[in-house]
Amino acid sequence: MSSKFGSVYFATEKGQTLGPQARSFAQADKNSNTFFMAYMAGVSRKGSPFYEHASYKNLSTFLQAYADIPDKDRFFGELIRDGHACLEYYDVDWSLESIQDDIESSEQREQRMFAAFLNARNEFAPQYPVTVDQCRVLSASSDSRVSLHIIIPTYAFKNNNKHMHAFMLNFERARSAQDQGPNSELCSHIDMGVYSKNRNIRILGSCKRNQMHRRFVRAEWHEASVNAEDAEFYITNIRPGSIEVDMPITNTLSKNRPHIRQVEQTSAAFSTQLSQIALPPHIVDSVRNRYLRYKHADQYKIHYEGGMIFKLKRECSGHCDVCKRHHTRDNAYLQLQTNGEIRLRCHRSIKKVDFRLGSLGFGFAIELCAIACKQKSSDSLIGATTYDEKYIKHELLAPTLEHLKLGNDKFEVVSKEPPSLMFLSETGTGKTEYAKALVKANPGRKFITIACRRTLAGNLGPRLGFSNYQDIREMLIEHDRVVIQAESLWRLNLDFYLNNDVILILDEISSLFDQMTSKTTMGDRHDLNNVVLKALIEGASRVICFDADPTNEDVQLVKSLRDDDVQVIHNVFKPQDGDQVILYETKAQLQVDVCDMMHGGKRVWISSTLSAKRTRAIHRDLKDKGFRGVCVTKDTSESIKRNVAENINTIIADLDYFIHTPTISVGLDCNIENHIDYVVGYFSTQSRVTVETCRQMLRRVRDVKSKTYLVHVDGATSNLPTTAQTITDWICNQQNHIHGVSGLGLQYARGKGFVLPDSVYSHLYIHTRIKKHLSMNGFRSRFIMQMSEAGCVVKGVQRFADGSSGAEIKSITKKMEQIEESTASQLAKIKAEYAQQIANARELTYETFTELNNSPMKTQDEHHAVSKYLLMEAYDITDPKVITPCFVDAFDDAKEKDVFKNICALLTDDGSTMQSKLDHVRMQLQWSVRYCNDVGLPIKALHKVLEARYIKLKYAVDIMVPCGFTLPFSEDVVSASTLKAAIETLWDSIMSDIDNICTTLGRRKPTHGKWADFKNRLSFLNCILGDILGVKIKAVDHHCKWYELKHHSLVGSKDYRHISPLYKK
Repeated sequence: MSSKFGSVYFATEKGQTLGPQARSFAQADKNSNTFFMAYMAGVSRKGSPFYEHASYKNLSTFLQAYADIPDKDRFFGELIRDGHACLEYYDVDWSLESIQDDIESSEQREQRMFAAFLNARNEFAPQYPVTVDQCRVLSASSDSRVSLHIIIPTYAFKNNNKHMHAFMLNFERARSAQDQGPNSELCSHIDMGVYSKNRNIRILGSCKRNQMHRRFVRAEWHEASVNAEDAEFYITNIRPGSIEVDMPITNTLSKNRPHIRQVEQTSAAFSTQLSQIALPPHIVDSVRNRYLRYKHADQYKIHYEGGMIFKLKRECSGHCDVCKRHHTRDNAYLQLQTNGEIRLRCHRSIKKVDFRLGSLGFGFAIELCAIACKQKSSDSLIGATTYDEKYIKHELLAPTLEHLKLGNDKFEVVSKEPPSLMFLSETGTGKTEYAKALVKANPGRKFITIACRRTLAGNLGPRLGFSNYQDIREMLIEHDRVVIQAESLWRLNLDFYLNNDVILILDEISSLFDQMTSKTTMGDRHDLNNVVLKALIEGASRVICFDADPTNEDVQLVKSLRDDDVQVIHNVFKPQDGDQVILYETKAQLQVDVCDMMHGGKRVWISSTLSAKRTRAIHRDLKDKGFRGVCVTKDTSESIKRNVAENINTIIADLDYFIHTPTISVGLDCNIENHIDYVVGYFSTQSRVTVETCRQMLRRVRDVKSKTYLVHVDGATSNLPTTAQTITDWICNQQNHIHGVSGLGLQYARGKGFVLPDSVYSHLYIHTRIKKHLSMNGFRSRFIMQMSEAGCVVKGVQRFADGSSGAEIKSITKKMEQIEESTASQLAKIKAEYAQQIANARELTYETFTELNNSPMKTQDEHHAVSKYLLMEAYDITDPKVITPCFVDAFDDAKEKDVFKNICALLTDDGSTMQSKLDHVRMQLQWSVRYCNDVGLPIKALHKVLEARYIKLKYAVDIMVPCGFTLPFSEDVVSASTLKAAIETLWDSIMSDIDNICTTLGRRKPTHGKWADFKNRLSFLNCILGDILGVKIKAVDHHCKWYELKHHSLVGSKDYRHISPLYKK
């Protein structure tokens, strides 16, 4: 304690139980002092400052004393005491290393930053407007750094750490969600660390002891600051006219460390902050060892106390790779994400950026994700009756008899219909046995069982004693007991069933609802099938639903269509409890292990969501190695699929392996005890097959001898919308692009714009879309979560075990390379054979094609003939001679076909422009949609909007035309300056629609936020153009002074332009 500068200053002293700040506060309370000050008394050898604290009667008292203090002793900071009010203020600090501009002066940079800041601030809080003259600006900028303090005396907050902090958090989120303008990154260097308890802020005329050249002075370019009084630059100087900002305190952060910003949860990486988790010692050691390899590791000592945060205790001052500043305090921490990534973060950086230090090994990453999944509470079905039994209880099977008392003391016996039922129970818990008991308990009643796939229908028919719809030759079905697949619901005679006592069984209801939204597979009968399903659920006497993974949305959808009660029964028994799931880092690594197992005499069941050709390539590679097996894909004939589904236990008996794709994912019931040793899964995120379906595929084998599942899942992620509101917003955005279309099934609400109607199909479509997006956003993490919930122990196998010798790594690598080469060779042969078969297929007339295309039972030759017809139609080819094996191999590709149609839609041959061609596409869409609604097909109209080619073409045209390219095959050359100016002009519209663009194209939305960089902007625009037209805007040479269009698709190549009959028109 010492008396100086007109007050008593408290310093750290031995024997004192209270710190200098607390002793200063105590004296201030005793003397009723209201102004608090911190003085930088010195700097330690490691560069850390130490402070002395004092208080003054008020600001005027301090200013009188401050006026007599020479510049060499001015190291003061105004202390904002916790619980006291403060003015609105900002501490902006950034290194000039991040600004590649040698032309601007320091003042020009400050003015540009201030203008960007003021614009962003007023956009965030327009109810509290700020003008240039209302601000007070201090500057401490140097040649290497720009540093500003901005004080706004007009507005005040009750508490710095609570209300002002909450205001800044909301400001940060708002700017993160808004468009990123060209100057937005200048606003991102606002120091969030100053909004903490008892914070001191340097004042006018003061500097740090170790930075004497950076003294805060009035910004000379800001006239209001130059003319302002000294007192107006103090944050705790609340004037009588200051307006108190009403800011509720929400979304508070960690109690132990308020300034540490936790990572927000994202479905792409399944990254949620798990504060209660205790990491295993080997994972903690792995993170620590990885950090020690960091180039600035000597600045901190790493410390772990729990959760996913590793604290960093500063050992010496140094450079921060996150916010690009020099720090002297403990500002950094490590965030371990559940995908295994290690991120360095800084709580002083307001911008949501971090620095990637690396990641854990694959095995540790899988283990970490499994641990995180156990912390996540699973969603239980609302209102469910729960029990834990190996098999479903056979209850509520048939109507009960009750005595109804009438007049004159007489009784009449009446039957009471049991409620409709929704069963949630894992695969292998007797759901089909319950259905058999239900049928037996209701003799004389009619039954309809609806399945999502033909193989499931084929399997259920014999087991339940029902007629299989595939065996019924009549167009309209009127059988008392029938099992039918969803695509053929239109064949049911509703008058026959709904006028009689019918019980409806919906098997695998989640997959069934997913199938009902598939416009591609159902074609023109899509609307009619949905009408039939809705009528059956509404009109049946009872509805019985089965599934291993139904959701509350599935339950509510059925309930919304029923007048009776729908009772939910949840059997929580876990048949897979204790089973092992081994995830492999690479597909080749799994293939090597599968071969080794079969060489050892093990039998394997393989489920695959890879393409049919790639799955067959794996099958052929295994056959060439001498193993016996059967492969079933979408290319397999329906008769073979049906035979496999009905006789799987006989077929599998003499095989080493069986491999199948989702085409036969349900309906198989392999229940030979201890016959299959391992179940293997090859799952691709981009197949768009949901995690729930993949789990069903793995459970086709009821008894796995080793209780082990070997799986490879690619690590692809996305960030597609996963809430009903965001998906609805996207759908309405599609509509808004198509002006003037009415009656879409999209309704106009006054004040809200276009909204999705509250219809059954709307809810069904959105719900199934959510499930698909959740799987695409983070398939691996969702798969781990669901397998963990099923009771499985999930582990990961790295490509090379820790401690592997060089010889071992070389041997493993060689094996994987050999199996990749052999599989690739088989794939090339399959593609060549397919191309030859399509080229040699017979030609079809339109009538013959229509008949075959609608037939569910086609031979392989008929499949090829239909494929050839569709290929010729896609490219508008009339001469069959064009369809050679080379043509098929090159152009029978969904992406090539789509690009070709898009290019043709924009080609001009009459002097018109791309914009006029685009308008023509829109008019055709409007006419088509209106026609669908006029003839009573609202669902078809909705899908025409959702799948409209016009939307994608509009994205492309809105980019190409402003950039100077007026045709799809434009040979114009545009200067770099012109291109940059054009992109600058259209960028705001791109960013305002970026979410919808990415959802429409099924593309991951970039999360870096560095849109001020021209290269990043051009790269994103090229992604859009590449997806739609197969074209990119590329530099003519490495000098990057001129840019041109370059086609990367085969259909856009110059060779194909000359041979395409449609391009010649």
